[in-house]
Amino acid sequence: MRSVLSKNIKPQLDHNVITNKSSDTVGAVALDHEGRLACAASTGGLTAKESGRVSDSSIVGAGFYADREIAVSGTGNGDEFIRISAAKQIADLVKYSKMTLSQACNQVVLIDLKQTMAGFIGLDKDGNIAMPFNTPGMFRAVLLENSKPVVNIYE
Repeated sequence: MRSVLSKNIKPQLDHNVITNKSSDTVGAVALDHEGRLACAASTGGLTAKESGRVSDSSIVGAGFYADREIAVSGTGNGDEFIRISAAKQIADLVKYSKMTLSQACNQVVLIDLKQTMAGFIGLDKDGNIAMPFNTPGMFRAVLLENSKPVVNIYE
């Protein structure tokens, strides 16, 4: 089995490594018809990852978080997300500081993480959406009930 896996993965590792500053994280937030919130995050895998490094996509509260009030998922410098528990910090700002979702996301992305690459998508129980980023652009999509999906690169 090991030799088969090695043969199958070799061609994938021979590709050029992406050297630009883009992030490989994919995230999603959702609010269902019963008012339940959810979030998800996925990293791009092993490409260009340092040995032994743990991604923020695997740590609840760093790159993603959801509770009954808010759901957020981020992309960018995961090490900094881990350091400040970025996703949980957004949720806590909404809960304890009484900030709006937009204010909390902006606080974390545009102020707390201004020295690094960061972008978050957020959704609250009332259907409010926030999608701040501090990079030159960020792929984002929105799907609302009874409307066409919208996908754009925002600058």
